[in-house]
Amino acid sequence: MRSEFQYLLDTYNTLGKKVDKSTATYQKLVYALPNEIRKLLSNRDDLIVKGSMGATNRARCPWISILNKNVTTTTQKGLYVVFLFKRDMSGFYLTLSQGITNFKNLYGKDSYKNAVKV
Repeated sequence: MRSEFQYLLDTYNTLGKKVDKSTATYQKLVYALPNEIRKLLSNRDDLIVKGSMGATNRARCPWISILNKNVTTTTQKGLYVVFLFKRDMSGFYLTLSQGITNFKNLYGKDSYKNAVKV
């Protein structure tokens, strides 16, 4: 798994601006690493592991999230654990994160104020 993480760090910023699903980088981020993490978590049915580099345009910071289905099934709302890569790809963090999109939809300009309350 270490070699897959290192491959992402070494190659991600060499990719073009658009997401290309045929690249080895995409395959490792979206399929290989999430599968390895699932195995480490004993393939628990209550957890969703998914990686992303964006849908159409390549995200500045790719990520791999671990979602507990009892809390959330999307990174747009709820709390979840995430491997969040640094923008310069010099490393990554394992962190507890909170989806903000749902707050933006509900509260508009007050989204961050309400998210902090949670």
